[in-house]
Amino acid sequence: MVGIAFFYSCAPPDEAIPDKSINKQEVPILPRSASSVADRIYFNDFEEFEDYYLGLDTLLTFDTDIFDSIVLADSPVETINSLYQNDAEYESFLADPIMEAILNANFEFQIDDVIITYINNSQILASDASNSTLKTAIRAITKGETLDLGDIPNGAYWDRPDQIERALRIGCRCDITIERFTDWENVRVWGSCKNLVGADGDGLVTGDFDANGSAPPIEVLNEEISGNFDFLIDITSVAMYQNTGLFDGTVVPECQLAVPKYDEYFFDPAEFATCDAEHRGFNETITSGNERIKIRTSFYISGWPLGMSQHAADITSQTWNGSKWVNSKANLRVEVEANRRNLGCDFVDFKEDTENCNNCKSKVTRVGWAGATFHCNDDLIGKYRKIKSGITIEHEHSVVFMCCDE
Repeated sequence: MVGIAFFYSCAPPDEAIPDKSINKQEVPILPRSASSVADRIYFNDFEEFEDYYLGLDTLLTFDTDIFDSIVLADSPVETINSLYQNDAEYESFLADPIMEAILNANFEFQIDDVIITYINNSQILASDASNSTLKTAIRAITKGETLDLGDIPNGAYWDRPDQIERALRIGCRCDITIERFTDWENVRVWGSCKNLVGADGDGLVTGDFDANGSAPPIEVLNEEISGNFDFLIDITSVAMYQNTGLFDGTVVPECQLAVPKYDEYFFDPAEFATCDAEHRGFNETITSGNERIKIRTSFYISGWPLGMSQHAADITSQTWNGSKWVNSKANLRVEVEANRRNLGCDFVDFKEDTENCNNCKSKVTRVGWAGATFHCNDDLIGKYRKIKSGITIEHEHSVVFMCCDE
């Protein structure tokens, strides 16, 4: 589906859009005010971060403008959210509006003595806050693009945004994830190992493929590793991968009393290269005369502790004041429609939601599911409308997903 904008320069007077009446006593209260260290929001431990994140999520669900005003007043540092509010031209890759209120301009925040940096919507890096050289190296990484193993500075460890608690842990330990790679031709085995003091730890990664009893399991991986690791298993190279089966992997830290970690991935060749699991989004600015809207339609996995497959549509109203664009209040409407599919692209569920306001600067609406969600084209649609000063702007956008059968 192609997005189409409709502009009406001779519209009837601004129509009243239903708007929920806000009682100040009903506004959710954040569990704590944000603290900071240097230029980053700081939490003493993961539980503090968890409470703050959940408080922000409740506040955003209640009202977008109130969320923005409280976040701007509460934050002791410049965040992605404040950059959006103060600079009408600002753009970022980040899809999670809650993390926009926590991350600084370098996409960082800190828990205890660990800096967490968002590299993109799927990858984070954890690093020692006392290591200024490492901090500089991570800041130099281009954000919003896929991070390769060779691009990770020494002393930083990668993980997923929904695994922040895991990324904080030190001591002799390893973690492993097995998943479909984005090229649909490989199974990916990746993770990291740390030693007792949180530096690179040694370990052994092994993996097998069991073709559902049609043949004995075969070894597909046996590698010594240190620190971060990333391996691809080419499923186009062996005839046995024409059968369904189970990839299983184990990583064993090379230190006493350490606990091996295990992960598995069920492989079905008929479904392996069909539906899209990647985080995807779309930003656009639509202008009509002195009025415009900035819109974003996106799919992402929300930060811990929710770990939800979120589908979001958000709109911001802006007006030309004679010298620059500024955020402005208007009648706004935003709607999101989302399909949930399994890996084979079979339809599983549908959700939609609409948010209206009579006089606000921005609106966000989200729907989601717990667990993995896959998509093809037309599975995520955002619908947007603004009415101000006799001008109506309407737009609809369908996020493009990469599906092998399309």
